[in-house]
Amino acid sequence: MPQPFIHLKTNWKQEWIPSVRNHLIVSSIILLTLIHFSPQIFYYLQTRETVVLSDPIIQLITPIDFSIPIFIMTYSSLLGSIIYHLYFPKRAIQFIQTYALLLIFRMICIYLTPLSPSEQIVFLNDPIVNSMISSEIYIDKDLFFSGHTSTLFLLYFLVENKKLKRYILACCCIVPILLVGQHTHYTIDVVIAPMVAYFIYKLQKKLVKL
Repeated sequence: MPQPFIHLKTNWKQEWIPSVRNHLIVSSIILLTLIHFSPQIFYYLQTRETVVLSDPIIQLITPIDFSIPIFIMTYSSLLGSIIYHLYFPKRAIQFIQTYALLLIFRMICIYLTPLSPSEQIVFLNDPIVNSMISSEIYIDKDLFFSGHTSTLFLLYFLVENKKLKRYILACCCIVPILLVGQHTHYTIDVVIAPMVAYFIYKLQKKLVKL
């Protein structure tokens, strides 16, 4: 039997106590509910009247389609983090809870900041997100703050494996630049995102003790 599988099984046996089980079940239900209803929420946000933000930085950039590298870096970091957290029940709960909080906070921020993207936007082609949303509408008003950037930084704060952490950090540095270079987000969207991710990370640790 492979050694990693032994560690996974042992970790879950040792930490599978009622409080951990209850947190995992409730947190998973909340996250799955948010993911299920998020398309409808974004449909509503897309129909609102919005304004274009003046961003002197993106005005200097000719937009280029970076969808493929953005997709690869974002989802490879996410997949690596999911596999990593599977070995540690309490960290898996932290991962689920922080991501759920991030989704909630992002929806609130988008609601409070009705923005339209740059007129030169190159639409971000994300097969995962596209599979969840109707092809009849393209969601491009989910701007403040950047979901890709905040997710990557949240993963960076959560993961403790040094090699994976370094890889995610590299993605944290590159993806925001590509998002702005594609005009998918304004500069402020990617600048604020790491701060929000850190706030969510610290908030969950303060609220939940396992």
